[in-house]
Amino acid sequence: MTSQISNQVFLECVNQDTIKNSNLLWTKINEQYASKRAINRGRVWMDWLKSTYSGDLQEYINNSHRVMLDLESINIIVPAELLSFPILGRLSSDPKLYQYIEVLTLND
Repeated sequence: MTSQISNQVFLECVNQDTIKNSNLLWTKINEQYASKRAINRGRVWMDWLKSTYSGDLQEYINNSHRVMLDLESINIIVPAELLSFPILGRLSSDPKLYQYIEVLTLND
């Protein structure tokens, strides 16, 4: 099934779980593309708002990338300079990253 979908759909919908389970993949594709109505847009936006940083930077980057692809797929466009603040805010909860975040936010 994955060989029959576009690169964009693949990047947005295929992950470790969905690549092994065609039903789960179909559900993800359906959720992603079935509706651009307000309820779907709201769900995707709420997923972004409730995302957190749990200490694994690579996992956070991957999850943030996935959510940004989800936002883009339903035409929610957030300017990068606005999107960067919640991202940096979540990362600043990590004492190891706080000093870097402070430098980034203070140096425009």
